[in-house]
Amino acid sequence: MTNKRHKIAIIDDDDIVIRCLGQIIDKYEDFDLIQFTSPVEALEIIEKDHVDIVISDINMSEVSGDELLQRCLEIN
Repeated sequence: MTNKRHKIAIIDDDDIVIRCLGQIIDKYEDFDLIQFTSPVEALEIIEKDHVDIVISDINMSEVSGDELLQRCLEIN
């Protein structure tokens, strides 16, 4: 039986938040973590590569978290 590693994307324009969440998630072996400070960059990668979980800030300057999550739903 193969254990599937789940891919988690963290998107926040605050690098400190990304690092803190990343440190917590990195403790678990079942997850691959990708981190973005730009929601636009995150969407470019998510369009190309499947992501299981998205953790996003809501208030970001380039794209709001609400819009980002809506676009992620449309992609998947």
